[in-house]
Amino acid sequence: MRLDMFLKTSRMVKTRTDANRLCSEGRVTVNGMIGKASRAVAVGDVIAVETVDVIRSIEVLKIPANKQVSKDEARYLARETESKSNEPI
Repeated sequence: MRLDMFLKTSRMVKTRTDANRLCSEGRVTVNGMIGKASRAVAVGDVIAVETVDVIRSIEVLKIPANKQVSKDEARYLARETESKSNEPI
């Protein structure tokens, strides 16, 4: 599954357009490397997304068979590993 699609399906971002924008701005990393929207995501990958106020990191636990998953199913696709404030000290 594509990175932008996984971010939307796992509900880490609200829309696929937002995921594409974050990827093109270089604010998404996969296993420490900048992730393009078309990059394939695999189980075990660690994805970090930098937004205005927070940096969230998740570990991919499962790749869904369908593009559409319920809110309950989305909960089991990834596990949050870290979340930290993106504000300067």
